[in-house]
Amino acid sequence: MSKSNDQGFPFSRKPLGRSALNAALGVAVFVSILVLYSSLYSMSSTSDPSGWRLTWSDEFNGPNGSPVDPARWSFDIGGKGWGNNELETYTNAL
Repeated sequence: MSKSNDQGFPFSRKPLGRSALNAALGVAVFVSILVLYSSLYSMSSTSDPSGWRLTWSDEFNGPNGSPVDPARWSFDIGGKGWGNNELETYTNAL
């Protein structure tokens, strides 16, 4: 009779450690997010446009060099970072 070894081949009898459980939980969460995203994407990407309603558009079909329609577009004027430390300053000059 041979002595048994605990090398775990082909299966280990040791309980899963915390890191293995965390990895399994991470995989489960990742797969759940993929399934949720896939189902939401399939619901929103329909080829039947009858359920869609256009809410805004601009065709930019004015003469070359003409400014944008001020009733549809406005300028964001300012500077000093805009919250992300940009060095640019935005103006209404064309």
